[in-house]
Amino acid sequence: MNKHLIIVLIQLYFLSNSIFAQDFWELLPFPDNQNISTLKVNSAGEIFVGTVTGYQDNGIFRSDNDGLTWEMMLNTRNFQIFAISINSIGNIFVGTGDGFYPFLASFDNGLSWDTIPVPFSSGFGEIAFYGQDTVLVGTGAYNGAIVLSTPDLGMSWDTLFLTENHTSEYVADIAIAPSGDIAIGLGCYLPDMGGLFRSTNGGADWEFLGLFNRMVENLEYNAQGDLIIGVRGGYDGTGGIYAIYHDNPDQIVECLAGPNINGLSLNSAGDIFAGSGSPNGIIRSTDNGQTFEFINGGLPFGEMGSLEKDYNDYIYALIDGGSHYLFRTISPTVTGINKLPDHDKNGSLFVFPTPVSEVLQGKIYDKLPDGIYKYTITDITGRLIASNRLHVFQNSFSMNVSFLSKGYYVFTIYSNELTYSAKFIKS
Repeated sequence: MNKHLIIVLIQLYFLSNSIFAQDFWELLPFPDNQNISTLKVNSAGEIFVGTVTGYQDNGIFRSDNDGLTWEMMLNTRNFQIFAISINSIGNIFVGTGDGFYPFLASFDNGLSWDTIPVPFSSGFGEIAFYGQDTVLVGTGAYNGAIVLSTPDLGMSWDTLFLTENHTSEYVADIAIAPSGDIAIGLGCYLPDMGGLFRSTNGGADWEFLGLFNRMVENLEYNAQGDLIIGVRGGYDGTGGIYAIYHDNPDQIVECLAGPNINGLSLNSAGDIFAGSGSPNGIIRSTDNGQTFEFINGGLPFGEMGSLEKDYNDYIYALIDGGSHYLFRTISPTVTGINKLPDHDKNGSLFVFPTPVSEVLQGKIYDKLPDGIYKYTITDITGRLIASNRLHVFQNSFSMNVSFLSKGYYVFTIYSNELTYSAKFIKS
């Protein structure tokens, strides 16, 4: 171990001890007979969790009340969930460990599921969205890592990226830059594999950027186009956090050497959060990778895993290796955003797209008669912004919200003693 690495680890150790006294995280309840593999939060604040619990009932669970209660929306039985992704209009895509039906989708918030046909039987481990229509999926094929793309929900497929004669290599993450560049991180278990690739022309051509013999398992672009890279060790055993900054797109900068990075997330301010092992915990940088600190208050001792941000800038965290423990930051991670108020409802309201510029659409998942209903729009402090009536037909509606200023809002529909609320962002 080199001198630089030793110094970094010592600094992180003392930072960890200094911050442990204050709780930064809270534990959300989840069935203790399930192990969580992956998590996504839609624009309405509903949490979707996939499980990997051996040979028993696995599937997709949903909570629409901040994790207080959970409902199984998809039972895949002994087939484990490897990946969940939710696009901008709320469609849910799932990659499973089922060799016959590896790719599933729901277009009604998890109430029903369709099987998407795929050209081979391997389960998908990563799902990303390129533009409005194209879905990218990545995995490990029989002889290497592969990324496929479909513009029509599986009716046709193209091979976007492929490595050959790399039998232990797999696609660990896919990230799309604001410019449209595609970055791919590869994991591996054997020498002379792994690393980081990028395409600047929609996948027609690829360039190898570096981090050879590393498990490049986490990639995130910020709003400026900087690529933040999480490395989980590799054949050479070295993990860490790296970056390619937009003003020098061909140079990989070492931000933090040493820890195995098991998860990565950026909030809307660009702060970096990383789930770490050796040393264990969650690391944060508020200066785009220049300095780091541990924020472990409220976490158990052990390696932390995947991280996920919601639309209100809360960060969710999982234990690495799978467990039923699910953590969330006690408050939003961006100053000035308050937790949206709880609401009493017997049904679920889903609104899209979010962020929205003009027309907001909604779907009520309850038996609501067609008719005219009162609605309100409040800001995140609870201040009333608008109140009027709208027409609900077959549990759906649409309305123009172009008059709203940019920001976070709560949309509520009233039906007798029931209320249906959802959060959205006006762009």
